[in-house]
Amino acid sequence: MSSSKKTITRHRTATIGMVVVLFITLVVYFASESLLRNAMLKPIQREKVDFAKVLDWLPPKTKAELEYRARYLDLRQKYDRSTTREEKLQNAYKLAVHTRDMDEHNELLLPFINDPRYADLPGLYLAYGRMLYDPKNPKAISIPRYHAYLKTLKDPLELFFAWREGRDRLGKLGLRDAHIVNVEFLKPLLEKPLSFFLIRDYSYLLDNLKRNAKRISNDAASRIARKRELPGDAEKVGSMMQLSLDAEKLQNAVNARTDNYSVNDYRKLLTLRDKYQKALPGKETLTAAFELVRHTRNPAERAKIVKTLLKNPDYAKDPMILKIYAQVAGDVGKAEAIPITDFQKFVQNFPDPAGQYNGYLEALRRLNSLRASSEKKMALLRPLLSRKLKDLPFKDYAGFYDQISRCAVYLNDQNAFEQSTRLRDALRESDKPTLKEYLEAKKNTK
Repeated sequence: MSSSKKTITRHRTATIGMVVVLFITLVVYFASESLLRNAMLKPIQREKVDFAKVLDWLPPKTKAELEYRARYLDLRQKYDRSTTREEKLQNAYKLAVHTRDMDEHNELLLPFINDPRYADLPGLYLAYGRMLYDPKNPKAISIPRYHAYLKTLKDPLELFFAWREGRDRLGKLGLRDAHIVNVEFLKPLLEKPLSFFLIRDYSYLLDNLKRNAKRISNDAASRIARKRELPGDAEKVGSMMQLSLDAEKLQNAVNARTDNYSVNDYRKLLTLRDKYQKALPGKETLTAAFELVRHTRNPAERAKIVKTLLKNPDYAKDPMILKIYAQVAGDVGKAEAIPITDFQKFVQNFPDPAGQYNGYLEALRRLNSLRASSEKKMALLRPLLSRKLKDLPFKDYAGFYDQISRCAVYLNDQNAFEQSTRLRDALRESDKPTLKEYLEAKKNTK
């Protein structure tokens, strides 16, 4: 009897235990299922996902195709959302470069080329360059048509970029006769006057023309030597070699110019012009003017700025005007420049003796920075030979007379040499103050 009671008790305990375990199991299941559901439904935080790593497991071709499509859709969306003409051209060009569909490529770019409304659009050369002379593109434009477009450009920087874009595009087409096509494209540069090459970087294009023309000549000569002459080879040997020599001569002339700019220097010039135009009256205008006249290589522009500033009586009395005006010293002998005699007269009449000295000093520094000739330095400093010792306020003038004496030796000007050395030595032996002492004494008397 007692054993049956124990058996019943064990079964009861086991049943209760199973019920408890089942209950706990159900609780855990539903809790975990709820957590899993929430995790699945929670939005992905894109900024915390590295999609490049997500794609790493894909086959290379599949990955490349997905990246192409993603980039295409992004560019297409930007193009469709473009509002301004400039923005539409920029996005059309980027999409045309990316797309593999030649028809789409042409449909994106040809409207900009064929529609007169876009003729004045900055950066239009990108569309022209992309459509230039591609044998694989039945709608590509010819080299003569590209040349006609170049003739419409007025901005020097835009014009250079258009020439460079065309040349670079031809270099990327993988043409078997690339050297011949390059010569055809660049040859019109030889017809341009030296003044056309305001951007010094044309030198690179002329070098390309020189080397490719020489190659055509050498190839023709080689075929003749191997008795595999083609029609016109005899003429090519001489004409292409002469073209190469002409290109080299022009290249050297462009490199030797002192009044042209690199691309970066010209961009800086445009920035300084804008800064000068927008400067507030007063010190800001004078500072901007000084930066511009120092950077521009156009004597006419420099002269115009100086004359404009001198119309303002306040500017004409400011010591800063001397630094600005002194920059015309480098333009001695140029027809469009302010005569150096005008600068000398202005300095001589400037009320402050220190200003007079600094005016000559700044002008001499300008000439030295340009490695000017002895004739130009003498033209600047010669009026000092007529000054009397008593009229020279500081010893520092001795430096000018030393410079005159050295120029006089080079120019074989005996009178100038004797006068300058006499004044130089007299100043050095005199009890006159230096410029620094003069300024300190003037400061203490106030």
